[in-house]
Amino acid sequence: MTTPEIQEIRDDGGTCYLYATNPSWVFGLEDGEQRQFGLFIEILDMFEATGEEEFEDFPINVEISIVAHKPSPEFAEVNGWDGLDPEDTLAMIECAYSYCGGVPVSHILQDEISREGDKGLAGTLRGIDPRGYKIVEKKAEFGTVAAQRGPNYVFSYPRFQDHDNMADARQHVANLLERASALGMMIGFILDRPINMAGHSGWSTMTTWVYGPNC
Repeated sequence: MTTPEIQEIRDDGGTCYLYATNPSWVFGLEDGEQRQFGLFIEILDMFEATGEEEFEDFPINVEISIVAHKPSPEFAEVNGWDGLDPEDTLAMIECAYSYCGGVPVSHILQDEISREGDKGLAGTLRGIDPRGYKIVEKKAEFGTVAAQRGPNYVFSYPRFQDHDNMADARQHVANLLERASALGMMIGFILDRPINMAGHSGWSTMTTWVYGPNC
């Protein structure tokens, strides 16, 4: 199984968007058509975004979500991205993600997928100086982790220092993507799960990506 190639969508210092996919990653909706999916990777400076003191020393957060490789062109219109070329895949993916997000899978890649000698959170931090990150423990009160694991589940994840073009966060992403080949076999199971406390599943998000926000 091949580790997906990472493509850069944007990097403006405080926000870095990456995208990774593999032609073998496919999902199907009710129309029976097989469509490719990928991973939208967001590396965000939380201190720059929020100004909150808790993020000052270790501000860099990583989020990875499943998205459709070919989003509906309707997103450009509803987002007001006039002139966006529907054939510009990366720009269309950023446009659609900014409107409706994706199906979060950072916790799945971190905790539920492992390879021999590469397990759990520790495996995702391989090759990173421990001084460059902080392990955060947070009670999941809402959102995808709470919907899937319970509203009192305590989830551990790393935040990183902002240095050398977010090198540690990027290494963390690379380590996570070494596990991502398994997503092709797990996609139906993953999309069946709730992604919010209202009980909406990942299928609802992927349907919106494919057919547009007015579907």
